[in-house]
Amino acid sequence: MRMSTVQIFNQGVNNLLDRQAEVTKTQEQLASGKRIMNASEDPAGTARTLDITSNLARIDAYQRNTDAVQSSLSLEERALGNVVNDLQRARELTIQANNATMSASDKQSVAVELASILESLLAAANTQDASGAYIFAGYQSDAQPFSKTSTGATYNGDDGQRFMQVSADVQIASSNPGSEVFMSVAAGNGSFDYRGAATNAGSAVVTTTAAAANYVPETYTLAFIKANANDPITYTVTGDTSGQVATGNYTDGGAITFANGEITLEGVPTHGDSFTITSVPRQDMFTTIKDIESALAGASDSAASATRINNEASRALTNLDNALEKILTVQSDVGTRIRRAEMQIDTNDAFNYQLKETLSGLQDLDYAEAISRLNIQMLALQAAQQTFAKTQTMSLFNYL
Repeated sequence: MRMSTVQIFNQGVNNLLDRQAEVTKTQEQLASGKRIMNASEDPAGTARTLDITSNLARIDAYQRNTDAVQSSLSLEERALGNVVNDLQRARELTIQANNATMSASDKQSVAVELASILESLLAAANTQDASGAYIFAGYQSDAQPFSKTSTGATYNGDDGQRFMQVSADVQIASSNPGSEVFMSVAAGNGSFDYRGAATNAGSAVVTTTAAAANYVPETYTLAFIKANANDPITYTVTGDTSGQVATGNYTDGGAITFANGEITLEGVPTHGDSFTITSVPRQDMFTTIKDIESALAGASDSAASATRINNEASRALTNLDNALEKILTVQSDVGTRIRRAEMQIDTNDAFNYQLKETLSGLQDLDYAEAISRLNIQMLALQAAQQTFAKTQTMSLFNYL
């Protein structure tokens, strides 16, 4: 085939440019460490790379969420630990104040410490994280959830529980609403609680209570009657809506049954003594501490005062035990969630490592292969340059 001088020249130039392009591409790959420089070079590999990169970004977000969950739950765990300490100290003080050897002034001193414990409990319930959010406020995390009142405290938050996404299909609760932790504690035996009237003058003290599954919830009044000195002590149990549900002679240490519940007292009530039985299965722990604090603050050296405090202390111990059980249950749940978060971090790390390995295989350059290829391409370019230099002199005009 006959070729003109122009064709020979153009072919040589094109060959040089092709070799130079190959060398330049390999040099760019070596400089960047990437195998794929343009999407057009490997469309499937590029699409897979983009998908993996997107997954890696999501995992990074999940890990940040998991770290935030761990931080929030660790803070809650510490706050709950403080609550346990406060409740245990309140329990110790209640037992101490119920000792017959304690004077009225001693009991009033205990009341002062219980008031301090109530303040500490409120501080724990109003715990804030590093960003200033209240951890026990539900969804209302920007507002203080608990406010002190004359009867204990009131809750201003809501029942919302905040969750955070820690993987594509896993969420972990990062907090507990204060309504669940502090305000929803079993009261009394879980079906009803009791309270002696402030005017009681006898020595009757409640020792045990119980309620069957079919207990009829209502507010009842247990009243004691002894109209004349020689009369036996009788009692009546009257419901606010159902009327009288039980009556009989009082026996020291005997159980009084009513509406599928029972209450046992020891001691001797006087005519007109009464107890209010409230069917409230839940009571906040602030009220529990405030009740015993108020009873001790009003202590006197009279027998009636000692009996009243005995009853209030008995109630308080039951309700403090209920509060401790509640907090310990929440603590256990928080600990479980912390462990779940730790496990999720390990799972996310493993997935992250796997994706990075796959991504490396798709886009990272094999330096040994690239350097060998560059050497070959440099030789090819040198050969093309030398060939072009020789063919430049093969024009007929050089022989004219």
